[in-house]
Amino acid sequence: MTATAFSYSRLNSFETCPRKFHAVSISKEAKEPESLAMSYGKDVHKYLELRVSKGMALPTHLGHLEGVAALLALAPGTKLTEHQMAVNASLEPTGWFAKDVYCRAIADLVIDNGEKAALFDYKTGKKSNDFLQLRLTASLYFQHAPRVEVIKCAFVWTKDKSVSTTEISREEIGEVWSELSPRIDRYQTAFQEQNFPPRPSWQCRGCPVKSCQYWEPKK
Repeated sequence: MTATAFSYSRLNSFETCPRKFHAVSISKEAKEPESLAMSYGKDVHKYLELRVSKGMALPTHLGHLEGVAALLALAPGTKLTEHQMAVNASLEPTGWFAKDVYCRAIADLVIDNGEKAALFDYKTGKKSNDFLQLRLTASLYFQHAPRVEVIKCAFVWTKDKSVSTTEISREEIGEVWSELSPRIDRYQTAFQEQNFPPRPSWQCRGCPVKSCQYWEPKK
């Protein structure tokens, strides 16, 4: 069976609860309501993109991010905002909607300086030191930019305007895919067997999949 395309966020959603993932993202029998946090996150990404790429002023409620945005806008190099990348199962570059697409990633911002590049991901939620998502995105950028040998990856935490960084070289691409391999295998197996069991947790309260046996009303 043909492999099913994934992104890091889809893997996370699947692992949190396969039943909800299938209902919201595949069968579309349920719809995730947009929370205030989700709305804020969309605003941050939209307006930081416009500020860095077009020099547009940030709206008042995001004015506290001007210092960070200005530094990014003034940084030397070719800037790519909301940059979409996709590879096939052989990890070769392919189109976003190509028939052979295997993995997709979107970089909030890439600043390319030839052999070196920087990759930024704007984060509006709780801090984490898990750089695997950034390393995966960087791995895809390596495939699309053969001149680049080293990528500095950074989470920009918009709540306190701090930055967490790591670095990855082209030689480390294999390590990223090896680390992800068991998770990807479980994801692919679920599609092959059409098996998406519920995974009960506190998130069952107010879950949009009301047909699930573990659903609970939000308190």
